[in-house]
Amino acid sequence: MKNLIWIMMLSLFFAVGHSGFTQNPNAGKGNDKKEERKKALEEEKAVQSGAGKVEAKDESAAEQKGNMPDDAKGKGYGRDKDGKPGKGFGMKRSMEARKRLHQNVMAAEERITVQENRLAALQSKLAAAKENFEKRKKSGQLKGDALKQKEDRLKMAEEKIAKFEASIIRHIERVDKRKSDAGAGVETE
Repeated sequence: MKNLIWIMMLSLFFAVGHSGFTQNPNAGKGNDKKEERKKALEEEKAVQSGAGKVEAKDESAAEQKGNMPDDAKGKGYGRDKDGKPGKGFGMKRSMEARKRLHQNVMAAEERITVQENRLAALQSKLAAAKENFEKRKKSGQLKGDALKQKEDRLKMAEEKIAKFEASIIRHIERVDKRKSDAGAGVETE
């Protein structure tokens, strides 16, 4: 009887010892299946590609590249660095950015020049219209409603020219701010 009790206690001890003292009773069960699945997928890829593990690495790299957001901007995220180290790539990008800023500033200055020429032409045209209006008013050709309409048109033209001049001034200030923010990176001629 003692032997039977000892046998039962030992068998119970071994049975509980293997699975009863672990914190998670299912701890080792899922890992075997995962490893089998990984091996099976690698074998399938090797058979399909014919190149073995080398292409499997390329596919994982392509998947990582595909997981990058489309709107990723800045810091070379997802960019082809042409085999350059980070410092060389950064220097190249900063030179390109300075060049692009210089081109933008030059183009903006050209637009400002065109706008200033247009403003001068509009102001001279308005001055001529005012002279013509005063002449016609003194000679008596304009009376009543026609006089009122011409005055309103001249006032509207003056307001539009003033707004246009203000927009040119704002544009000049923005370009000057870009130049000062850029510092030595933007040279003007």
